[in-house]
Amino acid sequence: GASSPVVVGDRVFLTCWTGFAVPGRPAGAEADLRLHLLCLDRRTGQPLWDKDLPAKPPVRRPTRGGEGYASATPAADADRVYC
Repeated sequence: GASSPVVVGDRVFLTCWTGFAVPGRPAGAEADLRLHLLCLDRRTGQPLWDKDLPAKPPVRRPTRGGEGYASATPAADADRVYC
């Protein structure tokens, strides 16, 4: 995704997508598009968890080159992450 990483304490949160229109992969079907929120350990870079959800149609197609389907930056506080 083109979103900015968010750092809270020892965690880094990132958004991305899989399943459809992933650069360098076969196009796939729009129905297979999944949006992800990743949580990484700030010190090691190791994934702690990956929450994924199917995109709800209609899916807004990216309007700028390279933007992708995960361009919104998450917001976080000490208790929650919002996407």
